Amino acid sequence: MDTTFRTLLSSSSDILFQVGKNVIYPNLGQFVEGQSSKREISYYQWVTFFLLIEALVIYLPRQIWHQLTHSQCLPFDFTNLRRREDWEDKKNFLVWHMKQTRGNHEYWLWQYLLTELLAIALLASFFILTDVFLGGDFYNYGIDWFSFMHNATNNTVSPMTARFPRLTVCKLQYHSRGGSINSYYPLCLLPINCFNDKIFLFLYFWYCVLFGLSLLRGLYMTVLVTCKPARRLRLKFSAKLVPEDTLERFINSHNLSDWFVLCNLAPTMDPVLIAELVTQLVYEVQGGEGSDSKPSRLGEQKKSLQSVNYI
Repeated sequence: MDTTFRTLLSSSSDILFQVGKNVIYPNLGQFVEGQSSKREISYYQWVTFFLLIEALVIYLPRQIWHQLTHSQCLPFDFTNLRRREDWEDKKNFLVWHMKQTRGNHEYWLWQYLLTELLAIALLASFFILTDVFLGGDFYNYGIDWFSFMHNATNNTVSPMTARFPRLTVCKLQYHSRGGSINSYYPLCLLPINCFNDKIFLFLYFWYCVLFGLSLLRGLYMTVLVTCKPARRLRLKFSAKLVPEDTLERFINSHNLSDWFVLCNLAPTMDPVLIAELVTQLVYEVQGGEGSDSKPSRLGEQKKSLQSVNYI
């Protein structure tokens, strides 16, 4: 009995450790047309290049807007003002420029909105291209993974392994001595798929998060474009020292594009400086439109702002 058991165990060990040589590897065999399903993996060697190109192109909207901002903004640095005279010169020119170009910044505003739409379009395009790149297996990747994690059984195949197999059959063709083409099917290990499955799973949820944030951003911009009180609150966030009535006058006397320019200038300026700039802009516009005298509230505010000591 012991001898028979040892013989069976030895034979089983010989077969076990020679899988693919003495016996066929499980789930890998000869492809039979109409009876077997075959899935060709053609993306494997191009994953690195695909991710690199995607990273460069998705950065394009920001770079475009960065170049447009540098071409449209005034050539002033508002972060290193050491003397009061420096600020006065720049403020006077900036007020003059804003007054001369008042209501004529729509082109810049539309450029910004187009770059926002370009970012959303690129995001949707890359989701579709990634699905095509992976042979149509990316569209439900995250949903299948989430379902597998909550309803997995012993016989359930992981969607990560199904889409990114670690072991597969390679088809190698060579010419025989007689000139015919022969095919050879060795086993191939794809260890990099241990990382690819996690990379693309992260990309799936990252795309979803970015798309959701982009929709919220679009809703936010729609509210700002259509609602004056919302623009006043947004400007108040950037210019906290400006009184409410001054902000109200600015919103009523300037259009959407002027507000957009000022909101882009505000982050580069000191709160005291942006408050003085808004006050001066409101005063110049009101004075230019035939107001009898300078409003007392604006005069008091400008006087208090001018009392700030600069280094």
